[in-house]
Amino acid sequence: MTEPVTGSGLSGRAVEILEEAKTNAPRSELVFPSPRGVQLRALALSDLLRTLGIAAVPHGFRSSFRDWAAECTDGPRAVMEAALAHMVPQPGRGGLRPARTCSSAAAC
Repeated sequence: MTEPVTGSGLSGRAVEILEEAKTNAPRSELVFPSPRGVQLRALALSDLLRTLGIAAVPHGFRSSFRDWAAECTDGPRAVMEAALAHMVPQPGRGGLRPARTCSSAAAC
């Protein structure tokens, strides 16, 4: 794993990816804007998966990330939710997730 960039919590490779993405749309404040430079439509990922013939749904990506982050990192829950663009959950609210553990660091 690449060392985090001081103060960002991101690995050096993650920062490289974000910097490269910025060159694709230098005038946009969005990380991954649409080809027109605006926010992607809600169905953009679903459309892409269908076009590529991938039998998956976007929620599966989000759910997989959330499970991985909870099981394999020590990040605060609020950061995990923010990474998914969710509102930070209030105490006593929100859904329950089944608990699982990683069998090895490689699985995570």
